[in-house]
Amino acid sequence: TERPSEAIDFYREADALLAEQSPDDVDWRRGRIQHNIGMCHMRLGDLEQARTMFEEALVTKEDGLRRLQAEQLVQEDEASVNRLQLAQSRHALARTLLALGDSGGAQDAADAARTIRMEILKEGHPHIADSDELQAQLDIEYGHHEAALEQLRTIHADRITHGQEWTIAWNEALQGHALAGLDRFEEAHALFENSYKVLCERRGATSPQSLACAGMMASMYEDWGRPIEAEQYRVLADMNQATSEQGD
Repeated sequence: TERPSEAIDFYREADALLAEQSPDDVDWRRGRIQHNIGMCHMRLGDLEQARTMFEEALVTKEDGLRRLQAEQLVQEDEASVNRLQLAQSRHALARTLLALGDSGGAQDAADAARTIRMEILKEGHPHIADSDELQAQLDIEYGHHEAALEQLRTIHADRITHGQEWTIAWNEALQGHALAGLDRFEEAHALFENSYKVLCERRGATSPQSLACAGMMASMYEDWGRPIEAEQYRVLADMNQATSEQGD
């Protein structure tokens, strides 16, 4: 959504309304709303709030799914859809935890999401590519830059065919991050320059992807021995983060 603060108010009103009702599927519907609130907080850069909402969404969804299964109110196909909803929230939680610096928690949530997706979806599905891309990002955190770069380049081919312009740019930003970890700064620089521009145009300068890209660029320039550019992108990332928080 382009107006996440307004969307949060709308979703909270809907959640409160559902909490007063007691239809058979209310728990599941509330879980989806809580997930959407988490996505809005993530869009605003409110990572702690996003984590709280994703965790609440998972509790609500899991409780709702157990009740539906116990009461035999769900068919096999519907159960698969519900499990994919769980995977969606676990994936979002993993992204949030990684941004908060909790690599271990992010890995656990990412593994849980990918396991569900691999059991239900066909190979090549965009959600599996999302999980693989997140794992590559985690691999970069672990220092496994070559493996991450290879995985990201494989995913990039699929993004070119099926993705949006910003998903292609985000993949290329992660490739730049991996290349910078290998001290291949010239190659990283070329990828970062274009990807940051596209992310700002398509997602906004205060989007999680744009902020993360600016931070990665600052780190690259620091390692490259270019402190002026490093400071420029560090200030840019911090400034945009502050603007995002004020907008909330």
